[in-house]
Formats: sequence, C-alpha cells, structure tokens
Amino acid sequence: MEYGSAQVANKATLNLILGVFLKLLGFFVVMYTYTDTNPMKARMAEESLRQQFNISVSLLRDEAKGDSPLNAHQAMQKEGRSYIAIREALKTQLDFLSSEYRADSNMLMLSIPAEYVVSIDGQSPKSPRFALTLVSTLLKQGNDKTDYAVEVVIKGSAESELTRAVSIFVQQMIAVDYPESLLAIGYEQSDAAPVVEFHITQMKKAE
Repeated sequence: MEYGSAQVANKATLNLILGVFLKLLGFFVVMYTYTDTNPMKARMAEESLRQQFNISVSLLRDEAKGDSPLNAHQAMQKEGRSYIAIREALKTQLDFLSSEYRADSNMLMLSIPAEYVVSIDGQSPKSPRFALTLVSTLLKQGNDKTDYAVEVVIKGSAESELTRAVSIFVQQMIAVDYPESLLAIGYEQSDAAPVVEFHITQMKKAE
C-alpha cells in the first residue's frame, strides 16, 4: 500500500514539474514572438549552444527580414558615388580585395580571402587593422541622411570556427563605434578556401 502511495506521489511531482516547465516554455515563446532579434547576437548564441550542449537551433525566424534592425532604414535605389569611393579607398589598403555592385539589391559586395581579416587556425589576420579601416571609410562616406548597413558573410567548411571568427571581427567594428544596429553576420557552406564577403547597402536614416 505504501509502495502504491509512493508511486502516486512521484507521478504527481513529475506532473507538477512538467506543468511548470511547459508554462515557462510557453512564456518564453511569447516573449520571443514580441522581441526583435539581433542577428549577430543570435548567431553567437546559436554557436554557444552548439559548442556547449551539441544542440543545433535557429534563433532567427525565417520571416525575420521584417524584424531585422537593418530594416529600420530604407535602402537607396541606385549606386552612388560613395560606393565607388568606398571601393577605391579599401582597395588601396588591401590588394586582394575584389568588388561587385549588385543592382538588383543595391548592394556593394566586397570579397576578401578570410585569412586577411579574421583569425583562422589560430593565426592572426594578415591585415589586423582592416576592421578599423572599414569603419573609418564607411563613417567618412556617411552623412546626416545616410548610413551603411553591413552584413559580414563568411564562406567555408568549418562553420563553428568561421562563425566565431567573423563574430569577433564584428565586435571589433562595434568597439571602434560602428552602430551595432547596422551590422549582421552570416555563414555559407563552401568547399573552397574561406572567404569573407562584406555586403554593404547605403540606407536612408530612420526618421
């Protein structure tokens, strides 16, 4: 009889714990629904979960384009002289930089071998001041009406290491006063040598 009572008590305790867990889970789901997600911090949190608990999750909603802080700004509709100035200024700093203007998205894409701007395999970047150079160039070309949104995308096969490396690069940009709200990071699988792409979009400042 006592054994049966213990079973009932254990079951009741388990049901209570499960009920509390489900309520907390529901609470955080609701909180997440009404919270703007910072893409950079979300990527860093995803990477932390993968490293510490071997859990793969996506903290960025598929429809998150409408929630992105970059969308508080409005993209300009044509390639301005400032894109040319940015491209030329950065090319004088780094010979390996290639560039492309994508008219369909009004975006200037700069591409650089990853080892020049981020730490790979424990090796320091070959151009350690590139983050500072990029920030100073973008701030110089901006004005009281426009900003530059920057998505830093790294391509390669070692996702964990490369995502962490590009997160550190973005933190370096923030450390020298580039607005966090204008920055995002991304990763693309590639079997080629790692490359960092900077997707730069001239934006009208939010009113």
